[in-house]
Amino acid sequence: MSEFSSLAATAATSGSAFPPIIGVDALSLLINKSPATIIMDRCRAPHKIPPACMPPGSKQPLWITTDVLEWLASHREAPGRTKRKPKSPKLGAPTKVERAEAERLGLSVRELRAQRALELGEGGVF
Repeated sequence: MSEFSSLAATAATSGSAFPPIIGVDALSLLINKSPATIIMDRCRAPHKIPPACMPPGSKQPLWITTDVLEWLASHREAPGRTKRKPKSPKLGAPTKVERAEAERLGLSVRELRAQRALELGEGGVF
């Protein structure tokens, strides 16, 4: 019996989609990561997966379904939260056009760029 069909059988009898204790394969379905990534993240980035249980004599970690669901709920984004505005790319050396325009206006290139940013509503932080 495959892992998926055993999950389906458990769900049919208990009314829950997952049993109270799940393995790597079921966790991979819940958090949308491959089983190999989950096993490797236990060592390299434990904050990226829910906390596991290692019963005595067990070779593979197990997870308590309620703990996994609580962990997922704690990482939920706040409603109405907007994505951060992407940072504007760092500007390199001034172009000849920028130098000429700044000279014509009697400004430094830095002042010219700050003035343009204010006109565009970007805050003018340089």
